[in-house]
Amino acid sequence: MVYPLTNQALRFSGLGADLEVLEKDLPPLPAKEILVKVHAASINPVDIQLWRSGLVGVVAGDKGMGRDFSGTVIYIGKEVRGWTVGDEVYGLLFEIVSLL
Repeated sequence: MVYPLTNQALRFSGLGADLEVLEKDLPPLPAKEILVKVHAASINPVDIQLWRSGLVGVVAGDKGMGRDFSGTVIYIGKEVRGWTVGDEVYGLLFEIVSLL
């Protein structure tokens, strides 16, 4: 698989605004990180409450929404141990969240 050049993130553009898909460039993979192709991500009640309260920046930044995710490892940084391409993963992110 060729390393992707872009990714997509789901976000609110502003208070009361519709959800939109933001496409952005994908930086090179850091040595201590893995890249996951996300198959499913959730928008939780806390995301909606933050949006409604006006804290849109928390849920609408470049990181996007959908902190809970599941997907497949597609690339592994040079210093990562214990993961293999093809591993099925799930988790909760506080950093980059994207849908490839």
